[in-house]
Amino acid sequence: FFEKSVVRKEIYYTGVCYPVIIGVGIEPPQRGGVLDPSRMNSMASICCTRQDWLMKKEPIDAPALVLVGSSGRNAGKTVAACALIRALKGRFPITALKVTVADKAGVCHRGKAGCGACSFSPGYILEEESGPPPGKDTARLLAAGAARVFWLRAARPSLAEGFRAFLEKAPPGSLVVGESNSLREEVRPGCFIMLKNRDGVMKPSAARVADLADISSENDGAVTEEAAGALASRLIIGEDGAGRLTVRPTGEDHA
Repeated sequence: FFEKSVVRKEIYYTGVCYPVIIGVGIEPPQRGGVLDPSRMNSMASICCTRQDWLMKKEPIDAPALVLVGSSGRNAGKTVAACALIRALKGRFPITALKVTVADKAGVCHRGKAGCGACSFSPGYILEEESGPPPGKDTARLLAAGAARVFWLRAARPSLAEGFRAFLEKAPPGSLVVGESNSLREEVRPGCFIMLKNRDGVMKPSAARVADLADISSENDGAVTEEAAGALASRLIIGEDGAGRLTVRPTGEDHA
């Protein structure tokens, strides 16, 4: 079935790189594209689908992490994260994490320029926010009651490495509230919440992980403060056998 010489290459699917095994002479498709049979001059077999590959990767276990994702911009990730912090801060120390991911370091993931969020060398930058200007997401997380707030900016291939660096800095015994779709591809959180707009529109980073959500909350436009606060009642927080903080959903599928 295969040519004698079989090489390992990578396919880009909506901006994410997935290893595949392909026969000699097959050109990889353009990023975001699909394999074109007319371009193949030998047999090939993709060894796993995108979803299979996500399942076969070894995710980083983060049982104390509540991760909030959303179907699109302005869906209310920060509103939800702040509401969770306010609801839980009296029971547990909270560490918040904001994540910005670029497919290529120095290139804005929204196709714009000027804010500087993606202006970093290949790899990642992890910064702790202590008193950012009012209005920034990290300032809102601090104001909501998070004891510490970190901002992780990473090129996509370095996202897992950046998150491990965050784990080394996060205070032991704290509950972590994070905002990101892309992080779910690298991490197994205690609970992954997906905020969805009822218009059905979903950006690629959300589409890749939407079926991994533990809790889905559908809203008309951005999530409201009241709806976001209710998400806290959907969480069960306790300790494992080693005394480490853990969080999990109550078992309901949708809000």
